[in-house]
Amino acid sequence: MPRIDGLAENIADTGITVRFITERLSRSGAGNIVLILDVCRDVGGKGLSVLGEETKKLVIENGLVSISACSPNEQSWEADELRQGIFTYAFLEALRDQNIATVRQIDNHLRRRIPELNALYRKPRQNPWLVAEPIRKADLILLPRHARERDLDKLKNLALEQEAEENLYQCKKTQMGFVRETHLLGVSSGNGNLRTLSRSKNHPTKIKTLERLNGRIGLG
Repeated sequence: MPRIDGLAENIADTGITVRFITERLSRSGAGNIVLILDVCRDVGGKGLSVLGEETKKLVIENGLVSISACSPNEQSWEADELRQGIFTYAFLEALRDQNIATVRQIDNHLRRRIPELNALYRKPRQNPWLVAEPIRKADLILLPRHARERDLDKLKNLALEQEAEENLYQCKKTQMGFVRETHLLGVSSGNGNLRTLSRSKNHPTKIKTLERLNGRIGLG
């Protein structure tokens, strides 16, 4: 059986580079792609600040959004009591929360919850790190079933801003992005269960609402 885990002592030959992942994701054809990284641990190689800046650059170059388990020069911690990483635990909480639908709402939950869990399980503080440029990408809807009217309004405003910038193609892509399947790629270096590609299925009511927005703007 081939190994599926990288070896800390031989990362160059057994690991998967962030460049490889971001480039492949950018070619997937998915409207909205969010890369979730729970791999911020110092293993004696490059400093975390260098790795963080390289990751940020690649995410932006490939038009993605990313959420990392911690900021540069921090570490991502696991709790034995949770039997998984603290970031993974908090992220899965966000996915189950009926009041969370957008990247920004997920990020807000993580920024509040992770430090709480770090303190509860006596771990050093870690701060999740969102890369979304331009920052309005943070209002993209990832969980259509949880979306409310105000979330759709923000999405419409984003589309209008892009249209005003004469970027009609990107405007159309943003509006229809969550109608297509939204892809979340979870990458975990620990024993957490965030390891698989999951897809959030379309929600008919939200789709109809978005189609009405398309018609109002003249793109439907």
